[in-house]
Amino acid sequence: MKILAIVSQKGGAGKTTLAANLAVAGQLAGEKVVMFDLDPQHSLAGWANGRSAAPAARIIDQATKLMQGLEVARREGFTIAVIDTPPAVDSVAAFSADASDLIVIPCRPAILDMRALAPTVRIVRDRAKPAAIVLNACRPSGSSSDEAVAGLSVYKVPIAPVRLTYRAAFQDAATASQGVQEFEPKGRAAGEVGALWQWIIAQL
Repeated sequence: MKILAIVSQKGGAGKTTLAANLAVAGQLAGEKVVMFDLDPQHSLAGWANGRSAAPAARIIDQATKLMQGLEVARREGFTIAVIDTPPAVDSVAAFSADASDLIVIPCRPAILDMRALAPTVRIVRDRAKPAAIVLNACRPSGSSSDEAVAGLSVYKVPIAPVRLTYRAAFQDAATASQGVQEFEPKGRAAGEVGALWQWIIAQL
């Protein structure tokens, strides 16, 4: 079982939206996906509870229970686990990073978001874990995203070549407890998520 941890101390970075859409992308690609919701707000679990189909989210209320939950999922035959973490660099983020095969760090192309990545990057460096920054909620023009790539280079963490553009489909799909690939299969948001999933799988 391959494990993705979605980690960022910045609130509003898009962790839950990214976790949900990557989980759906994995399922549509033929993986058996399980999600773990470690955020006290349990937004991912709320999204999953509105679905009539998998993947479902399992709430982990203590970081120390994560390893046990992952082992149970492994025995149940899941092939991909997606972990949604709270907006903090704490023991939960650390446990998630320790357990993961790839740490995915969402970041909006805005200066405050970029500066806030430093504690998250320290977690990656301390563990020498594979990681990737995913630019999220980018403007369609792409100019600010290009500038963000240059600015983020200081962290020396790989930046995913696929960027997620700010599109209404993400919010609309979340409202329907769907991923954008389910909500609008031929839409641009679906294409971006599909391409990002393919890139992430290649890293694993």
